[in-house]
Amino acid sequence: MTRKKDNIFLTGFSYTGKSVIGKEVAGHLDWNFVDTDDEIVKLAGKEIHQIFSRDGEEQFRELERQVLREVCSNERAVISTGGGIMVDDENCKLMAENGTIICLEARPETICQRLTEDSKNTTGPVRPLLATEDPLHRIESLKASRQPYYALADWTVHTDELTIEEVCREVIRGWEHLANREIEGASSVVATATESYPVFVGWGSLAELGERMRQIGLRGNANLISDETVSFIYGQRMRRSLEKAEFKVYSFTLAPGETTKTLENAGKIYDFLVAHRARS
Repeated sequence: MTRKKDNIFLTGFSYTGKSVIGKEVAGHLDWNFVDTDDEIVKLAGKEIHQIFSRDGEEQFRELERQVLREVCSNERAVISTGGGIMVDDENCKLMAENGTIICLEARPETICQRLTEDSKNTTGPVRPLLATEDPLHRIESLKASRQPYYALADWTVHTDELTIEEVCREVIRGWEHLANREIEGASSVVATATESYPVFVGWGSLAELGERMRQIGLRGNANLISDETVSFIYGQRMRRSLEKAEFKVYSFTLAPGETTKTLENAGKIYDFLVAHRARS
């Protein structure tokens, strides 16, 4: 199976948190963050509301398509998209071919409340969704028309009752689950409440270790923890495979045997991992 690019596209209705969550997820993954609305503003030289009022929605959608084509050249980026971007079939196809699409959901009542609260704290033009006698009805109607397109996402996170950190964790969990599921040759995938990872079984797999790790999106440092006997037998093969795949390798070894399994040694392992900035 051909692996998609390591990109995450966040879609969903306005005020589901795409920009805020996108920045948080990018920070956790150490990826770049891109907001398509910000890129449209840069390209057009004017604000979104000015494009709509002066040039019309169709011009905005054309700029949106152009920006999306450009940002799809990214790798390892979290891309926050506009609420209506999924309505265009070509946009959906482009996003699906270049990453994982994750939809942030919220009930119309939640969206209306967030929008109203935000508008109290900001200045500028009246937001289009509030420029009506019944903003909740407007949100319900527009959201219902887009719902079939949002349903095309690979993963959905309902944000109504979740904190920013909780939504962030769910987005990453969804991306990891979907990425691992697509790994060619994985014998199985272990999934817990917060994490998931692929399991590979086979003869001579150590020679493929570095490539397998890159295949599931890992880069940078690799920390090898083993006892002295295992390290003596397999350590050099593992190191060569990892370095060939451009990992920087650090090793930590302990004496073999049951007596090594102590809290003191566990503390030493944690100190080693902290020293090398290991991240879960």
